[in-house]
Order: sequence, then C-alpha cells, then structure tokens
Amino acid sequence: MQFATAQNTQDTYRQGLTCFDEFRSQFKVEKLWPPPLEHVVQFIGYMSVKGLGESTARTYVAGIAYHLKINGHVDVTQNFIVKKLLEGYRRKSKTKDIRLPITSNILENILKVLPIVCTNNYEAKLFAAAFSVAFFGYFRVGELTEGRKQLQGHAVQFKNLEISNKHTFLKFSLQHSKADQRGKGETIMIENNHSSTYIKPVDIMLDYLRVRPSVQGNLFCHFGGQALTRVQFAAVLGKALKAIGVDSTRYKSHSFRIGAATNAAMLGISDEDICKAGRWKSKCYKSYIRT
Repeated sequence: MQFATAQNTQDTYRQGLTCFDEFRSQFKVEKLWPPPLEHVVQFIGYMSVKGLGESTARTYVAGIAYHLKINGHVDVTQNFIVKKLLEGYRRKSKTKDIRLPITSNILENILKVLPIVCTNNYEAKLFAAAFSVAFFGYFRVGELTEGRKQLQGHAVQFKNLEISNKHTFLKFSLQHSKADQRGKGETIMIENNHSSTYIKPVDIMLDYLRVRPSVQGNLFCHFGGQALTRVQFAAVLGKALKAIGVDSTRYKSHSFRIGAATNAAMLGISDEDICKAGRWKSKCYKSYIRT
C-alpha cells in the first residue's frame, strides 16, 4: 500500500489531514473519525477564508477521501454538497494564467547575455544548456532541477542522456515526470535543426559537457557537483530577462514549456505532434498556446 501512490501525493495528503486537524482544534470541533459530513463542509469554508488555492483545497479533500476509503469508511467527500462546494471554490478562485511564452527570439537574446549575468564561464554554459533543453524539449522545470518538494535524483540524470554518433540529436530517458505516475519512463529527442531559430541545442549541450565535472548524478550541476536548483534556474532567468530589457514579471520557469508549445503552433505543427512532444495526455495543451 505504501507504493500504491507517489511519495509527493502521500506527503500532500498528510498535509491535508494536518490542516483538517488544525481546523478542528482551532474551532473546538470534536475530532471524530470518520468525520461527519458537516465537518468536511466547514473545512472547505475554512480553507476558502484562509485563502488556500482551489487545487490545494481539492487535494486536501482528496486526502481525507483516501484516508476514509483505505480504512473502510464511507467516503462523505462524494456527497453532492461537497462536490458543489468544490465547484464553487473553483469558480470563485479561478484566475487567468498571465504567464507569457519565452519565444525563440527571446531565448536567443537570453543566451547572448548569459556570459554577462552569470558569475563565470562555466555557469554561463550550464544555464545556456538548461534553458535551451527546457525550450526544445518542452521540459517542466522540476524535470531538470532539484526542488524542496521532490525526492533527490528526481531531475534528469547524467546517465539518462545519450548523444548520437554524428552529434545530430540528444536523447533523454526521463524516469520521472508529472504525467508518468507509474514510472514507465519517457523518451525525449532534441535535434539541432530548427527552422524557427539559429539556436543549436545539441551544440550548446556539447559545449556544456566539455566543461562539466566527471561526476554522476544530476545532468545539470555546478562545477562543484551540486545540483542545479529550481530557485537558481528562476533567478538567472530573471536576471537575463532584465539584462535584455524585458519585464520578467510575467515570465516564469514554466514559460519555456509555454513557449515551446506556442512556437510549434506558429510553425504549423499538428496538435497531435505538439501533444506528443510535450507529453500531454489531454486537451490541456491548448492553454499553453499563446499566439
């Protein structure tokens, strides 16, 4: 049962149950288990007043549901009132995603200023490789960098990269990803030839690998071997955007993935191929295309 759900999901469910207990303690609600419907209803109201996001609230309720079902209790979270409350929560808190896509032109300008904004030549090559791979591989930032909320080694590893004999493409064997909960693994190919840009991602990666220390572990690492983190990725992106005169407020780490989808759509690439390249399993990919 321990391996029936992903570790991140288990951690989030535990956070939800802790929040539920805090709510009942704060308002002196008896900590009955299984909880009556009224407690769950009030908990949803509590989360809304507290300002928790809709996805967080929904996940916390799912944590209660999981705990109920795994202990053989009736799942009161499936009640009509609970479902309607969560739907109301979604409508009330729905906000438009204002993140802008990093286009191929913006990426090209970012790569030009990295030697200026980075502390040394090695760091410039590191971030050039990470940024170009993020764009051309439709990568999520959590697949390339380490973060506090993920297990060590979750990001793409050095051993997961293959380079063709003629240096025409990169092949990544991705062992962990958001949409691959069963850990089947996915393969991502990045070629050098892209009609929309002069950027050569394979050449940029080779340039980085020539100076990368001979260590295993994360593919993207500093000269001392420490893994590149999500915070560092975002910080250098912000500095580079500022250096080229672009307001970084609406550009985030995920803007590379948004930019990749937008760029593909503008090139006339089919929806099916965009889904395949970005590893989308549903029509949500359409929200990434910002032409």
